[in-house]
Amino acid sequence: MKTSTVLIGLLKYIILLAIVGYLGFVLIEIARPTKEMVCKDVVVELENGDTDILVTEADVLALLAKNHIMPKGKKFSSINPEQINRILNNSPLLDTAYCYRNSSSQLIICAQAPVPVMHVLPDEGKEFYLSMNGKPIPPTRKGRNLVVASGNITPPWAKENLLELAKEIKRNDYWRLQAQQVYVDKDHIIWLTTRIAGHKIKLGDGTMAANKLERIRLFYEKGLPQAGWNRYSIIDASYRGQLVCTKQTNKKNK
Repeated sequence: MKTSTVLIGLLKYIILLAIVGYLGFVLIEIARPTKEMVCKDVVVELENGDTDILVTEADVLALLAKNHIMPKGKKFSSINPEQINRILNNSPLLDTAYCYRNSSSQLIICAQAPVPVMHVLPDEGKEFYLSMNGKPIPPTRKGRNLVVASGNITPPWAKENLLELAKEIKRNDYWRLQAQQVYVDKDHIIWLTTRIAGHKIKLGDGTMAANKLERIRLFYEKGLPQAGWNRYSIIDASYRGQLVCTKQTNKKNK
């Protein structure tokens, strides 16, 4: 009985020492100056649920490496958060970003990735993706389910004239399936080619895009089934409140 009591007392003593030792270790870690702590890892948290996001965690880390910033394994005293924030926020790959150190000695990067709404292939200059806020995104990878625009386009002009159209096509289930390609001619007239019968639709400028697309949709659903899908080659929606259609030319009669 006495031996059992001694063993229990010894076990309690060992447990108490372990607890005291652990608490001591925690207190030392807490008291240790931040400048002495080493970054154990870099964790990127991309805050966006859109399926067409073109940026990955690897892209963010590669952006830091390109600027010779590799925090992992370095003391926090040698890591400049303001510099990291500036580099990330100045990148076309991200809308906003900020970083902080958590209690596990990790550097956390919270970033908002831009949402692409159109893939642009200009006649001159490099291809880019037009984002939801009009910001051009470099093509890190191929976007899915995005309408392609080509022709006489520059990034500033796309933001001013194609953004409303691109956003409407992306959000509208009907046009996301039917819009095949957007083309901008030398006079900056916007044309839309559809998958149905390959119609060329003249939109004119980029204003009132939702209204124009809705008029065309109603014509497709109510007018063309009666007139015939192949009757017209060009549908002009550039006039306010109306559609002007050009009949298909019969090549045999030429």
